[in-house]
Amino acid sequence: NAIIHGLIHSPKKGLINIDFKTSAHKILCSIEDNGVGREKSELIKKESGFNRKSRGLIITQERLELLSRQQKDKFSVNIVDLKDDKGNPRGTRVELMILFRES
Repeated sequence: NAIIHGLIHSPKKGLINIDFKTSAHKILCSIEDNGVGREKSELIKKESGFNRKSRGLIITQERLELLSRQQKDKFSVNIVDLKDDKGNPRGTRVELMILFRES
């Protein structure tokens, strides 16, 4: 999604950072890009006449909900629109979190 929606429309060199942080009962995976941002990506899609609805995030959320029910662990996804000092879009960060149940 970072490549298709954010970086492909960016005039600058694309960058994606993937970071994992762990603790005793938590894993946080953060995927951050320096693309055009979600708002600009949506505008470009509308202007191009491309009317297909992206399902990547919806599918991911459905899978995490299913895993949460099956495993009794908690899975979540959070999307952060990144802005520069002037409030201009500077990319997107997606955070996937797994909270393990205590045994």
